[in-house]
Amino acid sequence: MGLIYFKSRRVLIWLGKGDDTNDPYRAQLAIDMIVKFSKLYDSCFPDPTGEKLSALHEKLSRNPLFIHYRQWEALRRLYCRPWFTRVWVVQELGLSRAAKFYCGDSQFDRLELDRFERLMLGFKKGKMVLNGINMQTTDLGHDFCEAVWYITRNEVVEDPDTFFDFLRSTRGLQCTEPKDMIYAFLGHPSAFKRQLTDDDPSCWYPFNYYWGRPTIISPNYDKSYKFTTLCIDLAIAAVQDRDLGLQLLSCIAHDNETLAMRFPSWVPRWDAMNRPSKFYGGRLCYDASKGFSDPVFLIENTGKSRKHPRLWCKAMKLGIVSSVYGSLYESHPGHIASVMAALLPDIPRRGDISHIKMPTSSAYPYDDDFLFALAASLTAGLTTTHDFETLPADEHREYHLNIFKAWYRQGEAIEAGTDPDPADSEGAECFKNNFNCHRTHRVLFLTREGRFGLGPGITYFQDEVWLPMGAKMPFVFRPTGNGTYKVIGQTFLYDAMRGEAVQGKSEADFEAVTLE
Repeated sequence: MGLIYFKSRRVLIWLGKGDDTNDPYRAQLAIDMIVKFSKLYDSCFPDPTGEKLSALHEKLSRNPLFIHYRQWEALRRLYCRPWFTRVWVVQELGLSRAAKFYCGDSQFDRLELDRFERLMLGFKKGKMVLNGINMQTTDLGHDFCEAVWYITRNEVVEDPDTFFDFLRSTRGLQCTEPKDMIYAFLGHPSAFKRQLTDDDPSCWYPFNYYWGRPTIISPNYDKSYKFTTLCIDLAIAAVQDRDLGLQLLSCIAHDNETLAMRFPSWVPRWDAMNRPSKFYGGRLCYDASKGFSDPVFLIENTGKSRKHPRLWCKAMKLGIVSSVYGSLYESHPGHIASVMAALLPDIPRRGDISHIKMPTSSAYPYDDDFLFALAASLTAGLTTTHDFETLPADEHREYHLNIFKAWYRQGEAIEAGTDPDPADSEGAECFKNNFNCHRTHRVLFLTREGRFGLGPGITYFQDEVWLPMGAKMPFVFRPTGNGTYKVIGQTFLYDAMRGEAVQGKSEADFEAVTLE
């Protein structure tokens, strides 16, 4: 199927009937807007210095009503049409040379849609327009297209894309046959990779078919072959055949329901939706295993373990969870800070050494070292500028502290029933947006060793934080009581994400851990 779409000159896409002309949010409004802004974007080129496009962004930014609410709502509804929710349409966008969309009597093509999105993503108000619109399918189509068509790009060898990087982004798309949650994406070049740094599948896409390259797993629609078995077989192939154990574990996303299933905790359930959002700092500032690049994984799948295989790995224990701050959804910044400031002094009283400096004050403004540790943990070590640029927080410490304090002061004013200082508005909004991106299905916790962490929402007292050798991020493991562990998911751990925890360590400091 992938080769068929690759060879096609154009794909024709039917989005459905048009809306009633009296509908204030009819699809035609969104399509007219897409075509209009596509022409504006195209009019800026050629633009070798970027001045024309910058001038257009500035002009649109000064217009408070450059997009009306009716147009935005029409666009949101257009992206909610059934076609945009299905797994098989991703390769239609990613592999075809051109695509034409039809909705009633209106039409637009993929190039116009691409230009519209590029224009909106180029300035702050444009990004705000796209905020709240589910663009998952078109984003995946862009990723697919880049992997297939842009064969001259230089892939980052130190951290190349894998099939699991792509597959984890497809969660939530719909299909009638559950197995298609995996099979629908086997046309992606990464599915043909034989090892992590294999770039042959992207050199010339048709060769994957002409030369008979096998994908990481082959489709099997036999009714006796269950979806759960497929998930296990895919995980085993990732570890044994493709050396992708770490990439596999990074896709784990458990809630209490999935963790309680009679199913290996280290095997991703691709039909599970109750999950933390993806950590976005992996390629930006996470390198917890700095200096240890060769992971070790083995699978035990013989005898009684055949239907419930175990995964053996080498990992370093970084701490034990001593306290968990509950839901972050309705949390007041002052309450978060006061609770954590009260918990930290218990660590030296137990005789342990804290990795966070104790606050000398028991009330705000506390000390900057404590506040930064808390602020960085709440945003997983990242900070966001006023233009939505994401940067490492530790490299912009003063800025991150300032926007956290603005958020804190704004929260205190609202709690007291007074008007917040307008000067705090922009900084507070920056921090709040960043925090909101990371708090979904996550909790803030403190380890016995005095480290803040931002981990999976089901992280619990006495769960343990481990760093598999070679991993960029630690994981929360839960002891089973019989010498094995269950994987809960990835976690951010303050003062451990740049290799601090492994400094001065050797491979002998990593222990054998069995995951079930």
